[in-house]
Amino acid sequence: MPYKIVLRWANANHHLLPESEVVSWLMVDGSAMNATAASPGRREFDIANVPTTVDVHISFTATFDAFSGPNPEQPGQTINAPARALEVLRVDQSYTVVGGALVPVANPAYQGPHPLIETDKAASGSGVAVLIIHTTFVDVDALYRAYAGTHDYYLSHKDPNVDIFALGYTGGTPLLWLASIPRAARSPSGTRASALVFFRPASYAYNRINQPHSSARLLRYLLAPIPTSPNYWEWDFQDPTRYFYIYCGFDDALLRSNRAMVMLHPRPSGTLYGNAASNMLHSLTAAAMRFLWARRLIYQNRGGVTLGRLGISGFSRGGDGLFSALGGSMSKVDEVYLFDCNGSANNSGRVVQWYDSRDKAPGVTGAPRLRMAGGAYNINLYQSILASIKVLRGKNLVPANVTAAPDSDAMYTSGNNPVWEWVIHLRPELRGFHDSRHQFSVHGGEGSTPGPQLRTYLLWFLQGSQF
Repeated sequence: MPYKIVLRWANANHHLLPESEVVSWLMVDGSAMNATAASPGRREFDIANVPTTVDVHISFTATFDAFSGPNPEQPGQTINAPARALEVLRVDQSYTVVGGALVPVANPAYQGPHPLIETDKAASGSGVAVLIIHTTFVDVDALYRAYAGTHDYYLSHKDPNVDIFALGYTGGTPLLWLASIPRAARSPSGTRASALVFFRPASYAYNRINQPHSSARLLRYLLAPIPTSPNYWEWDFQDPTRYFYIYCGFDDALLRSNRAMVMLHPRPSGTLYGNAASNMLHSLTAAAMRFLWARRLIYQNRGGVTLGRLGISGFSRGGDGLFSALGGSMSKVDEVYLFDCNGSANNSGRVVQWYDSRDKAPGVTGAPRLRMAGGAYNINLYQSILASIKVLRGKNLVPANVTAAPDSDAMYTSGNNPVWEWVIHLRPELRGFHDSRHQFSVHGGEGSTPGPQLRTYLLWFLQGSQF
């Protein structure tokens, strides 16, 4: 009886999935076999008789010419990249054939089949087995390291207990997603892998992987200030003259919170957040987490890993992406962290509606968390949102689940916040500057003293999360 196996994948001929660089073959009862028919996103294998065993192998390689160009975030610097070829995705999966149906052989690394291959039709009666290869995200880590100025600086200064990994999105924009992976997410118990998506302010415009990139603005959020610096708080790699571009210590917060979660950073092109800011956010986050699991970067040696809680966060103009994503994913977002976000006034009703509806129907992921940190523009507004939620939820509100800080502008007056006082101790004239207060919302905190063990707002939020 003739037997057919079909491999299919989405987004064929994307520049990260060039059709000419796809290599696929089968081992059928121990003998190698190449495709008998090929078209974009599809390979067919016609087998004369029903086999006993099948091994599927497919790989995708991206090839790029050498280029040279200016660093988009570091004026005067040039990025030179050699020609490169990189395997961005590979899937190997073994099957036995039982009653004409393909039955995947479990891989101990996943306690089941490879996460990036799905048996759509097992071919029990039709004689046609269709296997779907998940190609939404691919591995561009080595490419990003080659093309991104200042990324080596980040790698040499980051904590070894936090990994950073670059993913390429083949289904639209944003093309680049960075994943911050703390130690606690590498091999935890459980199978529900949570993620916090961070919408940063606008970036440089880009439309391909093989062009000059930069980590300068991103590393500002990830790294913590250097504890040994004599001035500590004002030290900055990107531009030391910009006093309040202080490092925010996101990596440190991930580590110290000890949550088995990943922080995702979709990189906007200019001010465009693409599909990350749409109703696709939940499915894209799930796909990114599936890919990281397949690469054995998270939840190692665990089976059946799926997306757990989904949180979204944003700072400043990143609010444009956050509020758009929230509007499209009301029932699928579990935690929201606002760091003095643009658009907060126009979206306050949306925030209240989201919290109220999710608190009434928390579902399998549990009760929501809303965290708000005002700076220059939203302190009173965030207190107003908190008050509205208290009225709506009444006795059903768990006070610890929704917080707004600070209580008022009085935090910025002399002596009310030791962290703020330390930040401005060499520049006291900045006490009343709106931008200094605005920046403080993302790198500062409350209820702690300055120094390497500062409890930033993000750390506070993560410690109170359900990730």
